[in-house]
Amino acid sequence: MLQSLDILIGLALVMLLVSMAVTMLTQALIVLLGKRGAHLFRGIADLLQQVYPEFTRGMAEEIAKAVLKHPLIRGSRLRYGDVVKREELTHLLLQFASDDSPELGQQERGTLRLALERNGISNPDATLSSVRSLALELERTNPELANTARRSLALLHGAGSDFLAKINAWFDQTMDRVSERFTVSARILTLITALAITCLIQLDTVSLINRLSIDTEMRNKLVERASGFTGSTPPGDPGGGNPNLPQIRAYFSILSEVGLLKMPAGWQDWKDNWASVNPVGLLISVLLLSLGAPFWYYALSRLLQLRSILARKEDVDRQDRESTQATVTTPVGPAPVSPTGAAGERGDLAAVV
Repeated sequence: MLQSLDILIGLALVMLLVSMAVTMLTQALIVLLGKRGAHLFRGIADLLQQVYPEFTRGMAEEIAKAVLKHPLIRGSRLRYGDVVKREELTHLLLQFASDDSPELGQQERGTLRLALERNGISNPDATLSSVRSLALELERTNPELANTARRSLALLHGAGSDFLAKINAWFDQTMDRVSERFTVSARILTLITALAITCLIQLDTVSLINRLSIDTEMRNKLVERASGFTGSTPPGDPGGGNPNLPQIRAYFSILSEVGLLKMPAGWQDWKDNWASVNPVGLLISVLLLSLGAPFWYYALSRLLQLRSILARKEDVDRQDRESTQATVTTPVGPAPVSPTGAAGERGDLAAVV
């Protein structure tokens, strides 16, 4: 029983280590490709067209681009901002519609002013000035309020209109759709990264299980290593955190240390190794890695807990068997027959011939 459990623990540890590398590389791709900002850009453009259907897609995207490229929103000069709050979006739209705003072209600004006018804000400049004054007054009279709360109250009282109502009504739903689309894209990137790493290191799950079943030393090494990993911080999802390439190398060095990973000497060596790789095992590896590092961390923790319980139970059973075998039972022989006849003849003179 323990041998089968050790095989599962070894498999879970390998998948956890490789999944961590997959997660970190996926994070790097998300940052390089600007996935968060790209989905947020699309979401804001959708929101603008929902608020004012007369916006063409091009105009909505130009306004969304101006929002996410604003110096206080953007992540860097080359990437869109990753986060924008509802109050920030409303405030920026009022600012873009004002006469002195350089962020938009003349056509986009004119269309935005028309959208505001048809939704209850005829003078964006005066409205924006009123919002700023109210925010300042709230900061003076209610300093305990958070900045977000002050800006929200200032907008409600200073820019109360059908435009603000539409923004507030659709913003949260739009951000939910943005999060869903980002999650799907992150999972697709995770699957692609898992496939690439699996092919690179030629991770064959079928061969791995077969090797663990016959190599006791390797199983013991993996079980020993696994105990240290479950005490560390659980890995996060692909969408968060920062890529840590030295840590990726550390994960693969552990696999090399136990003899599970051998980097090919060159292209020809890597190409020749494919002759011993089971395609089904590769496919299984990709599917298992796509479950993610948090899944394998949890699975490994549960397997180690189960192993600890079974190991204690097996020790108790072994001690019981040893104590039973050590108990020596003394054999009891037949009782001696008493000489009844001789005893009856004692003192009998007639018995003497």
